[in-house]
Amino acid sequence: MNKNTLKFIRSLHLKKFRREEGMFLVEGEKSIIELLHSDFDIVNIFVTREIFEKYREDFRKFDAVSEIVEEEDLTKASTLEFNDTGIAVVRVKENAELSIENEIVVMLDEIQSRNGIGAGEGKQVSGTREASRLKTRHAPHREVMPLPSHK
Repeated sequence: MNKNTLKFIRSLHLKKFRREEGMFLVEGEKSIIELLHSDFDIVNIFVTREIFEKYREDFRKFDAVSEIVEEEDLTKASTLEFNDTGIAVVRVKENAELSIENEIVVMLDEIQSRNGIGAGEGKQVSGTREASRLKTRHAPHREVMPLPSHK
């Protein structure tokens, strides 16, 4: 992996550059293999020889550039503390217009809890009109407003 590629991948760690470039990173063995079978536009994949050999058939069906790299390069480029499998650079899909008439839609943006939504101690969410408390280690005092009931 050359210096310019490393610099570009590391720039995608920041939201500003992900938005400017219209690209994001996918890391880890399971995520990359799942990505190969998706309809995302994959720009480039950097994997170790071990992963490439293990999933040779999956990579043959893939028509973007795949590059075999050393674990050391992956660790330098990765957002993970230790990455021994791979990194993919992927184009962001265009947002489709939503038709939400007469439907309840829940949209989430920037979920940062590694444990998922509502994980943690003392989780209380009810369908009543009064506000409920969502208590987690990551967002200890946020108000959660319930959706209006449709009858």
